[in-house]
Amino acid sequence: MESSSLPHNQNIVLSNSGLTPQKRRPLVLVIEDDPDNLLLLYHLVTSLGCDVLLAKGGKVGLTMVKESLPDLILLDIVMPHLSGFDVLQHLRKLPQAESVPVVAVTGLATSEEKQQLLQAGCCGYLCKPYLIESLENLICQHASLHPPLTKPLNFPIGA
Repeated sequence: MESSSLPHNQNIVLSNSGLTPQKRRPLVLVIEDDPDNLLLLYHLVTSLGCDVLLAKGGKVGLTMVKESLPDLILLDIVMPHLSGFDVLQHLRKLPQAESVPVVAVTGLATSEEKQQLLQAGCCGYLCKPYLIESLENLICQHASLHPPLTKPLNFPIGA
């Protein structure tokens, strides 16, 4: 699917309007360079009841963090221009973002690479390709959500 399949192109913010601060939906920022992965993560995260910001690349993601502090960041590590490791370094220098949980969603799979991700500041990681249920569990754990009552997700095919 092309990036034009994404609602409002690449950067999405779903409104929390009408919700009190105590009932605010968690805000998840997805930083990923692949449009298909962005689309998949958009549908998955919104199905869990979260609001979503999508950033196609690290620079855009860092700007979004400064503008709208997310409750959780899902971060691709292998990206052109600014890698996920670079994004983590910049994030940890921002006082408002140093405690935001970051989950790496990446193709890096060796035990050394996983250790590097944790040392760099990720609270968790998921190796691509991943099981949707595993990603749901990580999102629920780090965004303080309860797992959805119904498991089947209806992703649009050919949207």
